[in-house]
Amino acid sequence: MVYPANVVSVLIASPSDVAAERDALRQTLWEFNDEHAAALQVILLPVLWETHSRADLGSHPQDLLDTQIVDSADMVIGIFWTKIGSLLPDGTAATVHELERVVSAGKPGVLCFSNQPVVPSSIDPKQYSAVQDFKSRAQTWGIYREYSSVEQLTDLIKRDLLRTVRERLHLPTPESPQKPAELVADVVAKTRKEQRQKVDSKGRLKIQNYEYLVFENIGSAVAENVDFDWVAPDPRPEDWQPVSMPEKYSIEYLVPGAPIEMPVWASFGSTSQHLIRITWTQKGGADGEKMQTVRF
Repeated sequence: MVYPANVVSVLIASPSDVAAERDALRQTLWEFNDEHAAALQVILLPVLWETHSRADLGSHPQDLLDTQIVDSADMVIGIFWTKIGSLLPDGTAATVHELERVVSAGKPGVLCFSNQPVVPSSIDPKQYSAVQDFKSRAQTWGIYREYSSVEQLTDLIKRDLLRTVRERLHLPTPESPQKPAELVADVVAKTRKEQRQKVDSKGRLKIQNYEYLVFENIGSAVAENVDFDWVAPDPRPEDWQPVSMPEKYSIEYLVPGAPIEMPVWASFGSTSQHLIRITWTQKGGADGEKMQTVRF
């Protein structure tokens, strides 16, 4: 189906120590398009200096980047962990400069700081101190996000992107007449992993892994009586068993754009891939059912 859409350039700005996050956010933007492009009539275009800048001479590299990709961005996502990044001649970090330049033009910005574990000996003290100073300054600049895994970052960004598109961008309505969208609930399941640090009774640093099953309504109507069960493979292996959970969950209401997550743990030696059946009801609409594979 051919339909008109607004293209929004999303600049991903960060130092070099969050390469995994940059790749994940680029994929997240395309997944957002897969889920919402038709309904919202918008395409989010990830913009990174390594893919969208071009070779040029005659000016400072940052001035060229400003002209090529920064000033034309419609919104910006900034990510920091242990490095503030390269400095410009006036002492400002290049990534901070890009964030401030986009936001000062009245465009939306999302700022994220990583809390992921890091080997202390790998940190440059000056770089890390500069990140902490910027983080303190950012408290007076707006609201920022903190994340403890790449998976958590992408989940947070998906929610922020949906709200930004709906509330901040003020996109023009295509001129061609559009049939009113039908209000339909659509529930999907995914997983999220998280690492936490703790010190044991002997003073040793330990890393604990946590896994969560996340349900999200990517539709436009409220889903009610959301339920699920694990579906055994056919043929069923003798050692197959469903993923363990603290108790049986049933979600009374699941509104669009507000995911609900619950802790899970997979049995030792069990497969990392499981088939799940999700069912729900909807007022004024047909009941929904979906079979989906999730991985732990």
